[in-house]
Amino acid sequence: MHRANPLLAAALALAGCGSAPKCATVDAQGVVGTLGPKEQFRSMLKVVTERTQTAAMVSRRDGASAPEALAGAINAVVERRHREWEQNLVIAWGTLSSDELAQVCTALGQRDQATYMKFAERVGAEVQKRNEPLLKSAGAEVLSVIF
Repeated sequence: MHRANPLLAAALALAGCGSAPKCATVDAQGVVGTLGPKEQFRSMLKVVTERTQTAAMVSRRDGASAPEALAGAINAVVERRHREWEQNLVIAWGTLSSDELAQVCTALGQRDQATYMKFAERVGAEVQKRNEPLLKSAGAEVLSVIF
């Protein structure tokens, strides 16, 4: 499995919170909207930045105030760049046919992880190609703010 799988699994986990998610529309935009793209981006950006040596150095330097500073920097970058993340996801999911997108929406509504993951795996390489560079540049922005 490639590195996009944690991203796709996180999307399903976020979509699985609360009541059963339903696609507002049965198309790529509807699927992506159901997956909570802004929170997905925030979650992935947090994971990426927390794992860096820079974050560890800031934590040692700033102590108890470091997590708050990191969260603030992440929130600011997410507010500026989440639409790009979402658009990249729409493009990736848009590679599926209308029938396949309908199956994804049904799978999300029924919390059918096996069916969802079948399609998520198919779009995973495109998601990774489009969003990995964004995640790296957004992470660099966060780290430059806190450092």
